[in-house]
Amino acid sequence: MDARDEVDARDEVDARDEVDARRARGAVHDATSRSARNARRARATCEDMETHTDCLTSRSTAESSDLDLLATLLDPRSASRAAAAAWLDRLGGWRPLMRRGARRLARSLDGLSADPGADAARLVAALELGRRLARPRLEVGATISGVRDVERHLRRYLDGRRKEAFVAVVLDAKHRVLATEVVSEGCLTWSIVHPREVFLRAVDEQAGAILVAHNHPSGDPTPSLEDLEVTRRLVHAGRVLGIPVLDHVVVGARRCTSMRSEGYLDVEEGSGDQA
Repeated sequence: MDARDEVDARDEVDARDEVDARRARGAVHDATSRSARNARRARATCEDMETHTDCLTSRSTAESSDLDLLATLLDPRSASRAAAAAWLDRLGGWRPLMRRGARRLARSLDGLSADPGADAARLVAALELGRRLARPRLEVGATISGVRDVERHLRRYLDGRRKEAFVAVVLDAKHRVLATEVVSEGCLTWSIVHPREVFLRAVDEQAGAILVAHNHPSGDPTPSLEDLEVTRRLVHAGRVLGIPVLDHVVVGARRCTSMRSEGYLDVEEGSGDQA
C-alpha cells in the first residue's frame, strides 16, 4: 500500500468514527428528549387523572399536592382533585376539616364517596395519626422539670378533642416519666374525674409524683371554679397517698395554663395543711 492509499484508509476510518459519534450524540439526545416528554406526560396525567392512587405511588408523597393527598384519602377509586377541592370548600377549609368527627364527615361525603363511612373513618384516622406524629412523645425515663417539658407531650393526647379529657402523667421519685394515660373523658365543658381514677396507675407503678392535665375545647385555658375544686381534691388525695401532684395544666388552643405557676396549687396545698 503506497502513501496515498494509507491516507485514504485513515480518512475513511476517521469518517466512520465521526458518523458513529454523531449517531451516539443523537441517541443520547433522543433518550433525553423521551425522558423529558415522559416526565411531562406523568405530571399532566397526575393533574388530569380521575383517581390518584397510581399518581401517588409513582412519585414521592412529598411531591404531591395537599389536594392530591386529600383526594387519595377520600376515595382512591373515584375522588378527583377537583371534587376534593369543592368538598373542602364546602366544609370551610382545612381547619374545620381537622375538627370534625367521622360521623359529620361521612354525612358531608354523601354523593362524593362510594362508602362515606369508611372513607370518613380513614380520613379521621390519618389526620389524628399526623397530629400525633407531629408532636414528640415523652419517652419513659424522660425527666420533667416544668410545664414547658410536658406541654407538647400533653397536646399529643388532648389537642383536637371536642370534649374535655383528663390526662395523668405518672412520674418516679426523680420526676422521670413512668406512664401517661387518659383517665377520663367528659362533656363539652366538664370532665368528670375522681381521684381514684387519677391515682390508680400511680399506685400500681409505685410512683413518686404525678402531673395532671385537661383540655378546654373552647380554646381558653383559664381555669374554671370546677378546675380549682378538682385540683384541691387531687392535691389532698395525693398528700394522703404520699404521691404529690406536681402541677395541673389546662391545655388551650394556643397556650397552656400551669396552676402551679399561677399560684393555685400553692394556695390549695396551704389551705389543706390548715384544715
